[in-house]
Amino acid sequence: MSYFKHLDTYIGLLDSFINYRISAVDFDDKYNRLWKCDRDEGSLALKDHISDPNHPLLVKLRDNKITPEEFSNLSGMLLGMSESQARIRSVLDRIFTTCDCFWPDIPDDESDPPLVLSERQFRAEILDLYQELKTLTNKLD
Repeated sequence: MSYFKHLDTYIGLLDSFINYRISAVDFDDKYNRLWKCDRDEGSLALKDHISDPNHPLLVKLRDNKITPEEFSNLSGMLLGMSESQARIRSVLDRIFTTCDCFWPDIPDDESDPPLVLSERQFRAEILDLYQELKTLTNKLD
């Protein structure tokens, strides 16, 4: 899957952001573009495996019997991902969600804005996820 073909690109992008070589806005833009391409490729591959809208996995998701993360992990297994790879993909997905919450116009001193992150909060969240990703990828080596 593309997530893993582009894993070094994801890590390089995260490293550039963490080390202030690119701005938060540039990181957000570049990460979103890369992640969406990989997501779309994965969706097409999954569609080949689950073409029936009444597939048990889709029914469980639709009926809220599994979480979106559980669906992601199970669908990854359908596509031949190992458990380690599914965890890495989960972190990449969480980084995307964090990017989605980033709001560059929120001042850093704003206290607990609902559902949005200031640049300071965004940077802190991304750093935590970056460290988690590095730990997971080091276990692959």
